[in-house]
This record gives sequence, C-alpha cells and structure tokens, in this order.
Amino acid sequence: MGFNEPDHCGSQSGQYGGLCKPDTAIKNYKNLMKVGLRVVSLACREEQWNKWQDTFNILAQENNVRIDVIAVH
Repeated sequence: MGFNEPDHCGSQSGQYGGLCKPDTAIKNYKNLMKVGLRVVSLACREEQWNKWQDTFNILAQENNVRIDVIAVH
C-alpha cells in the first residue's frame, strides 16, 4: 500500500517528509513503483476522496504513474 492518510497534515503519515502535499506524495509513490510489484493507492481519510485523492490521481495521470489497486477504508 502506498501511504495511509497522507492527506492529513497533522498526523504522522502526512507529516512524514511532506506527504500531505500531493506533488511530494507522487514523487514518493513513483519511488515505490521501482520494486516492480503491484502498488496500492494511498488511503485517504473518508472526506478526502474527492479533494486530495482527486488531485493525486490527476498528478498520477500527468506523470505516467500507474495505480494498480485503489485502497478504501
């Protein structure tokens, strides 16, 4: 799985390395893809699927980043 709740800048996940910024998260996600395995999307908080996650998905398309499985929680 990519990252858990990177959209929450006040949590441990979002604070780590600036992951709460979608452009930073996409760079880290691209690094995860180097393992050559299927990669699961980031799991955003419930209210962020149409905000933060949407921005991340647009960046993924623009940067040729594949998302093999969508995380839902």
